Amino acid sequence: MLLKDLLIRQKNNSKVAIKKGNEEINYKQWYKQSKILEQEMYPFIKSSKNIAIFLPNSIEYAISYFSILFANRIVVPIGVQTMAPELCSTLTYCEIDLIITSSMFLDKLKERLREYSYDITILIIDGTPVIQTGQKHCPVPKSDLIFPKSEDDVAIMLHTSGTTSMPKRVMLSNRNIIKNIESNNNKKNNKNNIIHYEWKKENVVFVVLLLFMPTLL
Repeated sequence: MLLKDLLIRQKNNSKVAIKKGNEEINYKQWYKQSKILEQEMYPFIKSSKNIAIFLPNSIEYAISYFSILFANRIVVPIGVQTMAPELCSTLTYCEIDLIITSSMFLDKLKERLREYSYDITILIIDGTPVIQTGQKHCPVPKSDLIFPKSEDDVAIMLHTSGTTSMPKRVMLSNRNIIKNIESNNNKKNNKNNIIHYEWKKENVVFVVLLLFMPTLL
């Protein structure tokens, strides 16, 4: 089973899936909106197998996350607090040419990309036109273009803080993440099966581990 299958199995479920303040979304809406974003994304997908998300924990983040999985690409979460050197390093290292954000964080993202020398397409989830920036093409080795198709293929690439050493990127497979979700669900008794976004930190890259509840598994 792939990570994206967890939401596909719930695509006709009208039960509330995520709550954030006064906002909420059910599984059916979540699936539909992720599929719509996937289709909007296709004209701008170039050669890279990795697509970044520059958003805080939110319903928009969850929609973006699954739109990337539905497109058979690898998710690279980037915290909105990430500064320019780390952001540009991550984009280059992960060979990213498409990044999803919202109009709220567009100016912050553009400012931090000011010195970035490669082409990058910014897809704004809430309807603002796509913006192109940069002068060069980020080279992507054709031998590396293996898109996630099996449980052991990479689904998400996480950037570590590097507090004790140089920053690193950790690759998690579909199998890794689903095992973590199962473990997390076994420890919690979530009777309502609703995700509540009440995290104090602005960005938690392991957000996907908190995005599921027993009804999905």
